[in-house]
Amino acid sequence: MQAVVNYFGPTDMVFCYEKSSVAWIFRLFLEGTPAEAGERYKAASPITYVSKDDPPVLTLHGDKDALVPIEQAKALDEKMKAVGASHTLMVFKGQGHGFSGESQKKAADATWEFFARHLKP
Repeated sequence: MQAVVNYFGPTDMVFCYEKSSVAWIFRLFLEGTPAEAGERYKAASPITYVSKDDPPVLTLHGDKDALVPIEQAKALDEKMKAVGASHTLMVFKGQGHGFSGESQKKAADATWEFFARHLKP
């Protein structure tokens, strides 16, 4: 993998279970609550695997996202920077789980620019 664009993805499943408006999805897919299936939650959390040699990541997240709270993006940003991995976080004010209007255009432009920078020879 050479580059990753993360559109408002969950990064720490335990935290997301506790703060998301759709905790039932986590119980369904991870077969229980964090107390019942802690190892599955940890194994399913991208933040568990962050390391210095990760490819560059661009995260795009709305600050009003009720499904995947903005703290998920901030936690990934902090962890990646702490280990010396390349991470860029773009927060879209007033946007939820998905972008519209000018934010949608800015997100698309940022995605293509990021891929052009990291994938072209």
